[in-house]
Amino acid sequence: GNGLLADTPGFSKATLSEVRSTDLAACFPEISSVIQKAPCKFSDCKHIDEPGCSVGKDWERYDQYLALLEELEEEEEIMKKKGKFRTAGEAIEKAKDSAKGKRTEFKLKSKRYRKENRRTARQNIGNEFM
Repeated sequence: GNGLLADTPGFSKATLSEVRSTDLAACFPEISSVIQKAPCKFSDCKHIDEPGCSVGKDWERYDQYLALLEELEEEEEIMKKKGKFRTAGEAIEKAKDSAKGKRTEFKLKSKRYRKENRRTARQNIGNEFM
């Protein structure tokens, strides 16, 4: 057929590391054009043949979209279990340059992820006896 071949030296698998499952639809012009004309009933629609979805499933790359969506959701679930996936409400992303290249650093909510230091713990123990 009239397919294209992409040679990616040094890579064994192409990934969408910068794309979250909620943003995948924006990567498909077929979905974007339909949504501009007639938005879906729900703002969090995944466009997988849900009730009120204006996109539907009868478009050319629907199977590829489903496969990518499933892969991204699985990866996000793994990252959540490892504690490496943060939602926008949980973290502030900050790009940092290092010797290994650019990386994203998360600033965590202080009280939720940090242990109480020894000094504060000792002070609290002393307050319990007063």
